[in-house]
Amino acid sequence: MLGVLGVWMTAAGMAGPEPGIPDPGSRLPAPGSRRREVAVAGGTFGLLMLYAFLLEQAGFLIATPLVIALTMIGMLRMRAWAPILSIAVGFTLGCWAIFDALLGTPLPRGVWVPW
Repeated sequence: MLGVLGVWMTAAGMAGPEPGIPDPGSRLPAPGSRRREVAVAGGTFGLLMLYAFLLEQAGFLIATPLVIALTMIGMLRMRAWAPILSIAVGFTLGCWAIFDALLGTPLPRGVWVPW
């Protein structure tokens, strides 16, 4: 499945705008530029560090939707709150249902909120 998605993303990227042509709706540097790559890599690293910290302190049920929402707002530049909230909460509850309820694998509870 990951291989199929990787090929699909590569093909979609090849059909996209030419490198160096800025996207008028983006505040990031032009696609394909080194500055954009660094901005995306730095943003991803920062979100992963935040998720690791929040997962330990606040637990899975608080950290996951928060980081998903921040990713959608900060990295994907989404502004509509309905899809952001529905995807963040739906993904979190879906993962919780599969891992905690169905498989019996306990997810991190957190120190701040022990439930």
